Amino acid sequence: MDCTPVPDPLLAYDAVERDKESIDEVRGLLMVPLAFIAKGPMRHLDAVDARGNPMPLLGAAESNAIMLDTVLDLLELSGVEQTAEVLRVIRLIIAIDGMGQSAQLPELCQTGRWEGEQIWPENIYLPNDLVDLLERLASSFLLIGLVPARQSGIRQILKFSYHWVTEEDTSLKSRMLSVLVATGWAGKEVSMNMHMPHATASYHLEFHTPSQLDVRNLRIPCPDASTPVHGQILSDASGVPVAHVHGTYEIQPGGQASVRLAVPWRGLRMITLFVTALTALIFSLALFLDGATPTLMKQGGSAAALFLAVPAVFISFLAAHSENVSTSRMLVPLRFMLVVCALLLFAMAGSLVGQLRHGPLVLLWSVSLVVSVLLTLLLVLGGSFTRIAPTEQ
Repeated sequence: MDCTPVPDPLLAYDAVERDKESIDEVRGLLMVPLAFIAKGPMRHLDAVDARGNPMPLLGAAESNAIMLDTVLDLLELSGVEQTAEVLRVIRLIIAIDGMGQSAQLPELCQTGRWEGEQIWPENIYLPNDLVDLLERLASSFLLIGLVPARQSGIRQILKFSYHWVTEEDTSLKSRMLSVLVATGWAGKEVSMNMHMPHATASYHLEFHTPSQLDVRNLRIPCPDASTPVHGQILSDASGVPVAHVHGTYEIQPGGQASVRLAVPWRGLRMITLFVTALTALIFSLALFLDGATPTLMKQGGSAAALFLAVPAVFISFLAAHSENVSTSRMLVPLRFMLVVCALLLFAMAGSLVGQLRHGPLVLLWSVSLVVSVLLTLLLVLGGSFTRIAPTEQ
């Protein structure tokens, strides 16, 4: 986020320093609100300041204590007296496990009633901003960063990141199109929430491309600004591992940020092509090489041992290394193809060990050849057409 930390001693992290008359007298850290984050465990949380140094963050308990005081002060300004019942209800709303309280908020804000009990007089009107804040605090907590007080009043970029989970589309159409994504015929477009882009001088979004994937395009919505802002980069299709876009928003944009991902030729896709092509070659030689089929049938177990060793190598390619959940989803069809090829060669070995008769054996091998050739063609022709798969959020 692009921001200018406010040079106000009241924002000092140390409560003792909040009584200072000037920001120059503050020697410690200054609090900077970063974003409202959905309540729940946060994994891989990381934050850096403008110089790339690790930035301390307030825990949810500390942040909630500050927001509790803030809400109580705003309620008092609106005419709500600070009573024990008011304190109890606001604590319930702001608590880490307070997401279940959202349904009761409208009645509280409109009538002052909570679970049938009158908490404050019904004729007290709460400003819309305060109502919005209460609704947000019921489902989110405020992530607050700490920067040295000497950096206040200076425009700077503060970065934070954390692990987020996409919601998988489990429809049949989505599962079928996932095959096209894995084989390079289509891209996967994922939408992402934007953290209050209108509350910063400019909104920046970086996307670090996961292992075994390529980023084809990172986009943020066009600002609905009364005056055009120059220098914005709303789309990054450079293909670099870390895509970066930024824009300036006067109001909350209607759309979401989105990134289009694709499975590149390198990595598992190339390995799968090699495996399917090798499987097709083995069945082709076994069927069409002069004298190959009778010889293999005659050798029986010896030939089967060879065809049992190859699938074992194929299965070793199934191991997933340093992948997140989204990447694994996109690569599932490729791993399924590896399993199919391994099973086809297992079937070939079984037909030899079981001394299957010539007719059924040729039929089994012919079907296996057709399957492996189709898989190879699917991979080779991948990328010839471009289609976008359903969006994940």
